Amino acid sequence: MKSLRDSIAKPGTRVLLILTGISIIIFGVGVASFRDSSTESEEEFCRNILPADSIANSDSLSRCGGELESEMTGKPPGALTPGGSTRHSGKQIHAFEQTVDAYAKRWSEDGSEVPSAIRENMSNALAYYGPQVHLILLSHGNSVSGRNGIEISRESMVDFIQAVSQSERQFKRIYDSQIKFTTERVGSLGKDDFTNIPTGDTDKARAVLQESGRVIATLTQIHAVVIADRGDPSSEQIKADLVDNYEQYGKPRLVEMIEARAKAVGVSDHDMHASGTRGALLIQGTGQSYDAAARETDTSVSS
Repeated sequence: MKSLRDSIAKPGTRVLLILTGISIIIFGVGVASFRDSSTESEEEFCRNILPADSIANSDSLSRCGGELESEMTGKPPGALTPGGSTRHSGKQIHAFEQTVDAYAKRWSEDGSEVPSAIRENMSNALAYYGPQVHLILLSHGNSVSGRNGIEISRESMVDFIQAVSQSERQFKRIYDSQIKFTTERVGSLGKDDFTNIPTGDTDKARAVLQESGRVIATLTQIHAVVIADRGDPSSEQIKADLVDNYEQYGKPRLVEMIEARAKAVGVSDHDMHASGTRGALLIQGTGQSYDAAARETDTSVSS
């Protein structure tokens, strides 16, 4: 699989990324180029993802997208995302796997985006599978662990999310579902989690916060690549958009969430920020996890 950088670093394209902090790194500058679309029509590609009897009535791309969404969720297109964990049938999981893998493979091969007519359907499905997507993004490389009964690799999921989130609306739909789940996980931590080092091998706070950093960094980095691909990376507007992306969606937002939870459960500012305290080490570990995931998302390749 191409890395995120490779997927746009073709002759004539621009690459500009935020990896850590708010540093802006420019890897190349050129003239914008357009990705070639598949010779197979988008309607045919959509219809061929699942067996004919699943989407036999599709007579347009938008209708096919709606039927794919329904096959994945078991609900009408655009149905409200359920709260908490939702059980999915084997048929729904299979449809989700097939759809993600089909569009992820196409993106990794030639950079073909998910068509705008069905991006909302795809982002709806990703939001519907929020907890499962979270677990997939926590995995590593191109291995398929089958966690939560879904066999999709992290690399395929990253490719699919990037192919879907070429518009701000779809990125926010995906991001909001993940930040909601992350908020719930951080919200499960109590005062002792922030102030006392647990005995044994299990450290709930450390696991929750570092995993949160990994997921949020992955999404923020995907968005950074999309932003960088909009224009000249040396322009002040692109630089400003990248800084805004980092501050609005990235590490600062996550750290603010952690600090707010600690304050809500009675952790003092000293215990959260003084050098060497449990709280300070948790924040430091979260930042390290975030930075590592941002680099991995940009440079990961299949073996």
